[in-house]
Amino acid sequence: MKGFVCLLRGINVGGAHKIKMAELRTLLSSNGFENVTTYIQSGNILFKSTIESTSKIDYKIKSIITHHYGYDLNIMTLSINSLDEIIASNPFLNGENDYSKLLVTVFQTKPSKTGTQEVQNFVQKTDERLDFKNRFMFLHCPNGYGKTKLTGKLLDRKLGTRGTTRNWKTILKLEELSQAYR
Repeated sequence: MKGFVCLLRGINVGGAHKIKMAELRTLLSSNGFENVTTYIQSGNILFKSTIESTSKIDYKIKSIITHHYGYDLNIMTLSINSLDEIIASNPFLNGENDYSKLLVTVFQTKPSKTGTQEVQNFVQKTDERLDFKNRFMFLHCPNGYGKTKLTGKLLDRKLGTRGTTRNWKTILKLEELSQAYR
């Protein structure tokens, strides 16, 4: 049995797609996932599973949520090793102590090269910095994420894949919690 981190996009934000984490933990546990833990209300789930394919886990969790809540959510599941890769790969850690200005977007699939170039060109007009590695985008927003023009919808359209963004503090907490899933 392997440990995983699942990130749900767009739940409990602005009153949309309300899901209580205690109910979600019970729902996933009753559908074969083990040691289900959630972190804050924005859809960060850790669990163990006998399913080894993250795309199959995505499909199963999406089906469970759609059936139970009627929501068609974007779901990105990572192995614990992928979470380690995120931690090791952030190029913006040096010199930035305010973790609320550091973010990671996890995409369902690796973004297209054409799209990544378009997004990089877009960011050159701002004081933000970004870097793509595999299916991750690292972003530094010196004025805060609330002021960036890099919205989820813009990224989806330009990159040809869907993703969800977490701040660095959340990523570090997920890494800490993942120790129990190794």
